[in-house]
Amino acid sequence: MVSGDDSLGAVRVAGDLQADIERFTGVRPAVSEDAVPEQKEIVPHATSAP
Repeated sequence: MVSGDDSLGAVRVAGDLQADIERFTGVRPAVSEDAVPEQKEIVPHATSAP
Protein backbone atom coordinates (compact mmCIF):
# COMPACT_ATOMS: atom_id res chain seq x y z
CA MET A 1 0.00 0.00 0.00
CA VAL A 2 1.26 3.43 -0.87
CA SER A 3 -0.18 6.81 -0.11
CA GLY A 4 -0.85 9.59 -2.55
CA ASP A 5 1.23 11.68 -0.15
CA ASP A 6 4.30 9.43 -0.53
CA SER A 7 7.28 10.73 -2.45
CA LEU A 8 7.86 9.43 -5.97
CA GLY A 9 10.87 7.55 -4.60
CA ALA A 10 8.74 5.70 -2.05
CA VAL A 11 6.23 4.76 -4.74
CA ARG A 12 9.07 3.51 -6.94
CA VAL A 13 10.50 1.42 -4.08
CA ALA A 14 7.09 -0.19 -3.57
CA GLY A 15 6.98 -1.05 -7.28
CA ASP A 16 10.54 -2.39 -7.17
CA LEU A 17 9.66 -4.58 -4.18
CA GLN A 18 6.58 -5.82 -6.03
CA ALA A 19 8.74 -6.74 -9.04
CA ASP A 20 11.36 -8.45 -6.83
CA ILE A 21 8.70 -10.58 -5.16
CA GLU A 22 7.31 -11.54 -8.57
CA ARG A 23 10.75 -12.52 -9.88
CA PHE A 24 11.42 -14.66 -6.80
CA THR A 25 7.99 -16.30 -6.39
CA GLY A 26 6.38 -16.04 -9.82
CA VAL A 27 3.42 -14.26 -8.20
CA ARG A 28 2.88 -10.52 -8.65
CA PRO A 29 1.50 -9.06 -5.42
CA ALA A 30 -1.00 -6.24 -5.52
CA VAL A 31 0.04 -2.74 -4.50
CA SER A 32 -2.87 -0.55 -3.50
CA GLU A 33 -2.91 3.23 -3.26
CA ASP A 34 -4.66 5.04 -0.41
CA ALA A 35 -6.80 2.03 0.50
CA VAL A 36 -6.17 -0.86 2.88
CA PRO A 37 -6.53 -4.11 0.93
CA GLU A 38 -9.22 -6.55 2.02
CA GLN A 39 -6.77 -9.44 1.76
CA LYS A 40 -5.85 -11.40 4.87
CA GLU A 41 -2.10 -11.17 4.27
CA ILE A 42 -0.25 -7.92 3.69
CA VAL A 43 3.48 -7.43 3.15
CA PRO A 44 4.44 -4.48 5.33
CA HIS A 45 6.74 -1.90 3.83
CA ALA A 46 7.75 1.27 5.59
CA THR A 47 9.61 4.38 4.62
CA SER A 48 10.92 7.15 6.79
CA ALA A 49 10.93 10.81 5.95
CA PRO A 50 14.02 12.90 6.64
